[in-house]
Order: sequence, then C-alpha cells, then structure tokens
Amino acid sequence: MVTIDDVAKCAGVSKATVSRVLNNADMVSDKRRELVMDAIKRLKYEPNIAGRMLRKSETKSILVVFSVLIPEFMNAVTAEADKAGYTILFYYSPAYIKNAKPLSPVYQGLVDGVILQDVMLDQKVLYDIMERYPVVLCGGVMSFEGRDENSIAIDNAVVAYNMTKHLIEKGKKRIGIVGIQLGGKVEPKFSRDREIGVRKALAEAGIDMIDSLKYIGDVGYSTGREAAEYYMSLSQMPDAVFCFNDKIAIGCISAFKEKGLRVPEDIYVAGFDNLGITAQFDPSISTVAQPFNEMGELAVRRILSEIQGELTEEVKIEGRIILRKSTDEEA
Repeated sequence: MVTIDDVAKCAGVSKATVSRVLNNADMVSDKRRELVMDAIKRLKYEPNIAGRMLRKSETKSILVVFSVLIPEFMNAVTAEADKAGYTILFYYSPAYIKNAKPLSPVYQGLVDGVILQDVMLDQKVLYDIMERYPVVLCGGVMSFEGRDENSIAIDNAVVAYNMTKHLIEKGKKRIGIVGIQLGGKVEPKFSRDREIGVRKALAEAGIDMIDSLKYIGDVGYSTGREAAEYYMSLSQMPDAVFCFNDKIAIGCISAFKEKGLRVPEDIYVAGFDNLGITAQFDPSISTVAQPFNEMGELAVRRILSEIQGELTEEVKIEGRIILRKSTDEEA
C-alpha cells in the first residue's frame, strides 16, 4: 500500500507539505504542489479521505504519547513548545500498541502533530496516524523504514559497543546480555541495535558470542531477577552481564546478592538509561546516560518543522557511558 510517506520521498518534500497539498492549503508554493501532484499520479496514491476530514484547522497543540515517564524529557518538550506558542497534550499508552483503540485521542483532530516517545506501534497503525499528522519518534523503539531523520534517538549500537569494549578491557569474556521484549512479544529496535553493538565488540576482540548467555524479557525488575536465576542455573555462568535497562540491572544485582554472589567481585553488571537510583544503589551501577533534555528539545523542533512543511536532516545524539562500582570502578 502506497503511503503519504512514499509520496513525500518521491516528491522530495516533507509529509506535512503533502498533507497541505491534499488539503488544498494556501501555504504551498506552485513548484512544490506540482512535485506532490506528480508523485501522487506516478505512485497511484489514494489518500485517506476519512482521515483528512478529521483534521481541524491549526490548533497550536502537539500530542505526546508516552509509555515511560521521563521528567527531563517532558520538561524539555513543554518548555520548547511554549517558546513556539504551542501546548503539549500528554497521553500515557502501553509500550506496544497492536491496534488503534488505545490511541483514540489521536483521532479527534485536536492537534497539529504527534510525538511518540518509547511507544511501538503496529506498522498499519503508524501509517494511519501519519496519514493524519506529522509524526516524530523518540527513544529508538521503532523507525520509519529508512526515514530516520524523523527519529530522535542515540546511536544504541555505538554506546553498547563502547560499554562491551570496556568490559572486555577489564578481562571479561563470557558476557551475558539481557534484551527486551515489549509486552513480552516484540523486540524494539533499540534492543536489537544494542545487541549489534555487543556482538561487534566481541567479534573485534576475537570472542564468540555465546547464544546461551542471551536472555530476553519484558522491561522491569522481574526480568532482571529471572535473568539472574537463569544465569545461576547454567553450568558456567557469565563473568559480566550487560542489561539493556537499569531496572533489569537492579533486579539482576538484587537476585545475585540474595544468592551470595558479590557484584563486582564475582560478576560485573551494567545497565542502561542512568536512572537516578543507579548512583545510590549498592553497588552503584555502571550505565549509559541518554541526553533526555536534548532529545525533548529536538523532538519539538522536528515536529514543528514537519508542521511547517520544512525538510529536515537526521541529527546524531550521543549517549554517554558512566562507569561505577558494579563494574569495579570507583564512583
């Protein structure tokens, strides 16, 4: 099925520009209108008339659908939108959405754009929303098939590579990884990318990735505890565990300690996200910090550019490794 995103790529314009042409808006140049109409004709695109009819006039409001409460991100989004005279509507949703029912507020035509933060949608639902609004994705949970300029996320493969390389430099060779499945069903893009980074670091060091040392579960402390119990049941445990979420790392360390294993003396554990508790936990946890303030600001700037019909370029955001006692660092 041809989507509005396909038309935008073919015409070399933003989705917002295509939407304006479809809605016969005045703020599109004749040249861009001609490019869009030509792309529509060549691709035989059939617009979602019902979806477009739900759009109202400019509302000066942006909907942020989120699955994880990140105050730094939300504060930055609100402040940046306020500068531009926009209001932010926050809406909580499960991390994985397989149908449109939980997103009913999206379909009321009361906003100008949608930011999806740490939310994974079924592709059909995503493209249905894109038919109606400019969309920006945050957190690296999913991507626009080749259109990552509208995805705000760190390079998860790079930071996972760097953390794994550090563990290897500390003499660790049997490195376990605890990946994530949203709703226990779908592995998000960021988890897959982090595994790519781990495997690359191991390969460069001439170390085989031991598949039996990979555990995957839902987001949360219970997954960490389950992973630790799994590792302790093996004939040979890993000497380090890289958890793709700080809550998982906390659960993992807690379970190890209850069974008499010492972290880091007996086993290293690293996490991801730099939650506030990681610095105070015993032991303090090595992790990866994401610049949530910067991500929030960029998300709003990107959605405003889309709303205004401007072409945008992909922006790289860097994550930062923080080393603490759980990997035998002084902190």
